[in-house]
Amino acid sequence: MLPEEVVTGGIRLAREWNQAQKPRNLPKTPVNAPEGSSGGRATSRNLSDNSAITCTTDASWDATSKRANLAWIFRENNGSIATQGSEIHHSVSSSLMAEALAIRSTLVMAAELEISNLKIYFDSLTLI
Repeated sequence: MLPEEVVTGGIRLAREWNQAQKPRNLPKTPVNAPEGSSGGRATSRNLSDNSAITCTTDASWDATSKRANLAWIFRENNGSIATQGSEIHHSVSSSLMAEALAIRSTLVMAAELEISNLKIYFDSLTLI
């Protein structure tokens, strides 16, 4: 299987998992990037104290190739997709390490986006 197929499958599964979650009462105030933010990979977010961005993240791991595929979707308070992404990591020792890398990647992206209030949803009870 090609890396692109694995990543696409990971994003598809993350979306399915996100859609399967029961609706939550999220604040109705949208989160906007402040004026003058850069057009690079990450943009600054101005969050009020009672708002949070939600992120659904997951990982898949192939024991033969020791490759992990990570994917995440960040959602605004109104439910719209703020950003999404994926990464491939090589030489990953286990599926638990792949899940840990997915959380780490989520936190790194949140830091780049300057998100200070984040809810993360993932399916690894061992890590929790």
